Amino acid sequence: MTDTVEHVISTVNRHGDSRFSWDPSNQNDVTAAEEHFKALKDKGFLAYRVREGEKTNETISEFDPAAREIIMVPQTVGG
Repeated sequence: MTDTVEHVISTVNRHGDSRFSWDPSNQNDVTAAEEHFKALKDKGFLAYRVREGEKTNETISEFDPAAREIIMVPQTVGG
């Protein structure tokens, strides 16, 4: 059985939002998605794994190629 559901990193920032998708069965896609994830983390973005059917999302620090959706947002500083 082939996984046909899109896996995606959704990025929200001051310019709007963007989507980076990958196929978890394709190693080149997984590598590119992990590099994208790490580049955003290096810029200070926070990452949340969306869990289907749950009201809260889980903060993650490592890329999870099996995650259906990861939302990344810039860290904000309050005052």
